[in-house]
Formats: sequence, C-alpha cells, structure tokens
Amino acid sequence: MDRNVRVGDTDRDRAADALRRHFAEGRLSPEEFDERLSQAFAARTMGDLADLLADLPQDPGGYALPVPVSGSDSRRPVATRPAREPSVLWRVQLASYATTSAICVLIWLVSGHPSSFWPIWIIGPWGIVLIGQAIRGPSRGGPPNGHDQRRHG
Repeated sequence: MDRNVRVGDTDRDRAADALRRHFAEGRLSPEEFDERLSQAFAARTMGDLADLLADLPQDPGGYALPVPVSGSDSRRPVATRPAREPSVLWRVQLASYATTSAICVLIWLVSGHPSSFWPIWIIGPWGIVLIGQAIRGPSRGGPPNGHDQRRHG
C-alpha cells in the first residue's frame, strides 16, 4: 500500500465505520473517538487513515485500506454518512445551559421578585447562541456533532 495515495469520501466513510465499531466495543474513549473521527474526515492520504487505525485490532469483515484502482470512474455517487449523535462537547454545553438556567430560575423564585423575570437576560442570549451553533452546524465550527465535514482532497 502506498501511504501517499489520496483517499476519497468512501475511504473516509469506511475508516469512520471502523472507528465506530471500535468505540462501540470499548476500545476508544468518547473524546478519543471524536478526535479520531474528525481526523478521519480530514484525512488526505491512505497513510493518514492507516495511522488512525494502527493501534486497533483488525477485526474480521472490518476496515481494510482499499487498493487504488487505476482508471476508476470518478463519476460514481458519493456515499452519504449516517447521522451521528451529538458530540460530547455539544452535550456538555447543553447540560451547562440547562443547569445554569434552572439555578437562575430557582434563585428568582426564592428571591420573591416574581414581577421582573431577570433570568431571561442569561437564558435568552445563551440559548440564542446555542441555537445559532445548531443551525450553522459542524461545517462552520458549531457543535451538533462537533465534526468538521469539509472535504480535503
């Protein structure tokens, strides 16, 4: 295998599937899985993908680096990725938002000033920022899945 051969979307998707299997089997922590998955989708060469999987066992029927075929048809359809769960970072941000919002509302209730709902000045802007990140999505740095899906190669 020539480590300098450029990879395509199908190669990246196959490597990501292998990482998902290893994560499901407990070989990768959530943080390491997120990091390696991001690197898989940013990989440019076969060597980049091989390095991501080098310390993981080769499982039967699992990922094997493809052998490049000269003259392959570049007009074939691009494989689509299955939807992924939100990243650890996104879940932490949502949990922080919910916890802070609940504490602010609790303080407001206990303080006995029900006429002015001051927690809205914390809950509102923060919520707008989180919604903006969700709408922008991963290609522009926003969380929902935390992975950069721009293609390099």
